[in-house]
Amino acid sequence: MPSKHDEHWLDDLRNLPDITLTEQQKEKIMTAIRETDTPIGKRSSRHGQKSSYRLATLGRTAAAFSLLAATVWLGSQLITWNQSATLDPTVQPPNQQPAGSSHQEGVSQGTGGPNGTGGEIGSGEGAPIASSDKEADLNRAIKDVILSMKEKAVRGQSYDQKLTLETSMFDEVEQSWGKPDRTDYANGITYATYKNKGVILGYNKGMQIVDIRRVYGNWEIGNIGSKGSQPHYLSMADVTRVLGEPDRAILFAGQTIHIYNVTDKYQLKIVYQGEDNGKNELRAVRTDVFYPRGTVNLMQAVTTPELVQSIRDLAKEGRLYGVEYPVETSVFDTVEKDWGKADMLGGVNGVTYASYRTQGVVFGFNKGMQLVDIRSYDTRLQELSLSDVTSALGKPDVSADVSGQTIYTYKVNSKYELKFVFSGTANGQNAKTLLVDHVNIVYPKAAVNIMAQ
Repeated sequence: MPSKHDEHWLDDLRNLPDITLTEQQKEKIMTAIRETDTPIGKRSSRHGQKSSYRLATLGRTAAAFSLLAATVWLGSQLITWNQSATLDPTVQPPNQQPAGSSHQEGVSQGTGGPNGTGGEIGSGEGAPIASSDKEADLNRAIKDVILSMKEKAVRGQSYDQKLTLETSMFDEVEQSWGKPDRTDYANGITYATYKNKGVILGYNKGMQIVDIRRVYGNWEIGNIGSKGSQPHYLSMADVTRVLGEPDRAILFAGQTIHIYNVTDKYQLKIVYQGEDNGKNELRAVRTDVFYPRGTVNLMQAVTTPELVQSIRDLAKEGRLYGVEYPVETSVFDTVEKDWGKADMLGGVNGVTYASYRTQGVVFGFNKGMQLVDIRSYDTRLQELSLSDVTSALGKPDVSADVSGQTIYTYKVNSKYELKFVFSGTANGQNAKTLLVDHVNIVYPKAAVNIMAQ
């Protein structure tokens, strides 16, 4: 008779549920069992042929239940692996995950889970997560990215770069990265572009890095879920949901720039493609970690009143602070030869406006290519407040509130006008906190379309 051990084993096999495999899988299992069963059926025994027959029968019975047991085990493993692979391609089969790893986030844990406890969502081990849970996972991932970006900006670092504002020197970077693909000079800063890294580094005359720009065609946060899921791109809605409304918002050259003062020294800028329509639908194309104080030439440091007065004195010559081309006597052909093609072109009342994003300058020229309007978004000028301007220059000749901005116009002489455009309206706002958006030098006479008269 079979031993008690055999009987116990057979009873356990009888209690297993049946799961169907493919014919190919069955054939492989049966082949293995036949090879194991053959010696049992042919084994000689001193108990004679009857005993040998009993063992053969037992062998066939064991083979049958062995097939059933193998079916159960393989079937259950296939189900578990297939579900895991569908939820996340990084999930490994059971008992093959790295030491110390927990169960995959987002997979429900039923009563058969690793700890023998039920899950909060769904029933049974490996139950697919609901779409609402996938959305929650996506939102958490986006939030983590944005918070990490802010935390690094507080330390003067870009989201995915080890460089640090103030302490990192460009000559050291150049030794490691090699020569940049191109360099541009704007607002007292030299900008070095490394296309293969998607990074633009701004450094001052002391080689100190003061601006780290990370450029994206669209900022891909990454796939959340299965291989087939679509990448998510950082939107204005994502950022404002996590960081709140920006300290400042600037519209320039077809882009919206949100500025967050993350410390008293550093700024985090999110640059979105397009102009904000109030629906937060725009997508990020660039992020900046910026150190405004680093743009000041310490060797030629001046007080704020002296800076404003210098802006006015240059305006009397038709010049704008930080821009080498004067209105009236310069033509746009020269600018285009020196700076290349503009990032954006547009026209208003017979004047064509060419925007250069890196330099932060917009040139307005008439049909004769003569420069008649120059606008500067120099970050140094954007630190000036309405109070700074009026304290140095007095009340403007003309003031106006247009599209949520305050415009102060100073007629510096009979030909040129100097305009300070502030981000916001002066009514009811502290003059010390109302900051410059951009500054214009205008040659009104040539801005008129003479051909249309």
